[in-house]
Amino acid sequence: MDGQNYWNRMAALRLERRRVLKGMAATSFGLAASGMLAACGGNTNNAANSKAASPANNSAPGTPAAASGTRPAGASPAAAATKSGPPVQRGGELIVRRPSPFTFADPQQSGSGYDPAISQLYASPLVVMDAAAGKIAPNIVQSWEQTDDTTLTFKLRKDIMFTDNTPLNAAAVKFSIERAQSKDFNASSRRYVLPITATEIPDDFTITLKFAAPNAVFLEGLTMNAPDGSGAVVSPAAVQKLGNDAFNLNPVSAGPYTCQSYQRSGETVLVKNPNWPITAPNGDKLPYLDTIRFRVVPENATALSDLQAGNIDLDYVFNPDDVTTVKARPELDFNVHKGALSQAFGMVTNKAPMDNLAFRQALCYAANRDEAAATFGPNGVSTPGKGPLTDLSWAYDSSAPVYTYDAEKAKQLLAQSGLANGAEIKIASSTTSFYGKFAELLQAQLQRVNIKSSVDLMEAVVLTQKFRDQGLYQAGLEYQGGPQGDPYSFFQGKYATDQTPGHVTLPGWDDLLAKALKTLDQTERKKIYAQMQRMDYDGAYRVWLMNSGTVMAFRKKVQGASWLTVGSAVDLRYAWKQK
Repeated sequence: MDGQNYWNRMAALRLERRRVLKGMAATSFGLAASGMLAACGGNTNNAANSKAASPANNSAPGTPAAASGTRPAGASPAAAATKSGPPVQRGGELIVRRPSPFTFADPQQSGSGYDPAISQLYASPLVVMDAAAGKIAPNIVQSWEQTDDTTLTFKLRKDIMFTDNTPLNAAAVKFSIERAQSKDFNASSRRYVLPITATEIPDDFTITLKFAAPNAVFLEGLTMNAPDGSGAVVSPAAVQKLGNDAFNLNPVSAGPYTCQSYQRSGETVLVKNPNWPITAPNGDKLPYLDTIRFRVVPENATALSDLQAGNIDLDYVFNPDDVTTVKARPELDFNVHKGALSQAFGMVTNKAPMDNLAFRQALCYAANRDEAAATFGPNGVSTPGKGPLTDLSWAYDSSAPVYTYDAEKAKQLLAQSGLANGAEIKIASSTTSFYGKFAELLQAQLQRVNIKSSVDLMEAVVLTQKFRDQGLYQAGLEYQGGPQGDPYSFFQGKYATDQTPGHVTLPGWDDLLAKALKTLDQTERKKIYAQMQRMDYDGAYRVWLMNSGTVMAFRKKVQGASWLTVGSAVDLRYAWKQK
């Protein structure tokens, strides 16, 4: 048995995009640090084996589908590696805007939702998510076999070299797993690989993983859909030679590109790896481009000017307010990744008045989600929030009840809570993006039902500390990647005792999470997730306010870019430019 094991069955059905994005807040952690220029690891001309994969063994995912575009006319960036559309042109340079500095160039340390757009190009993951087929597909791992519920064996490709000309073999995979497991290394992917209790190497290109218990979400985590790099493999020789700090400035892995230079807050340059053996879905040798430059441009206005002037070719975190400008420019186009982010009003449920269920339910009815989506979702980018899951996840239960705006019902529940004469709460919100204005709108909506509120604006990292970790506020505005695919990690990050605001224990949630992790049958797992959706509604643990899309704006000569299965990150594996 290879790919058709229970992990694939977990990922089947409508699995298209998945997110373990830790919220866009992660990008704020390093804003104050200075940019640092370094040469990135390896010499692409040293790779020894240039044998191309045969179509039968091609491990690239299926042809990228249009990424929920709102504009059918014009150049679609997601028409890469297909047999239709304009013929692919090789060579050239693509300049891409990145809105914030890197967290890490080391693919095993990445903690930012934006990093995978870059790191997956020079650190291709062990397996990939085939969005078209809705299942996990081979990549560096050629096949896998599940011998029992707690044993997984990988067969690796034999034609991949790291860019320092050392082999990507079973020993390298074992080294990377053990590095990620190390407490001292403190990788953000550590929690994904800790369930592995032992690794065995029967031969140079076979590795067997042992688990203490069944883990139904492990393989999906290796697709690097998560921003934590759990599927990345690094060169043991380079790590041992450089040490972790220097390796972060000179990462050595294997992918269609190699990192030529790294500037944390400036420009990072990736160049073509001419010896990359994994092909495009149509059999084309990859990559198409000679160079990709990622340029940090924090200000939206500057990014728009750069796009119009041709100083950048693509902006994958484009300001939705500027879509009107793009529509007016014949050389520009855009594409929307609908439902990529979700906004919610979280509560510390052991603090008064949030410890009162009727009061929490009153908040759920007081929020006018349609007004929020219309205000902060121009050009149809946003939709009203309904609950923790949407139809982007196969686990979504469309029959689950949802809260809708009802001011009279909110007032009735306030009376039931004993707070009919009014209440006052303190809300923590972020200075990031539109969240200050979002908080003002929410304040006005609560005031309509006689709930007063005050708002403190703070940097995202401070918000995480004061609200989520320490529970110093009764409520907080939260924003994160919307759950797609298997929602286990999303539910864990929102409802597990060590993750809830103030680390409050929500009755029954920890037990259900443990049960879901060990339930290998997808149909039964979906029943557990449906129960979780109902528990969220019954407990009114969050006010689900809005689902936002992210916008990719680009010059029409750019072809082949699509959305990664991560938040607002873009997939450039098949990107090319018309000359």
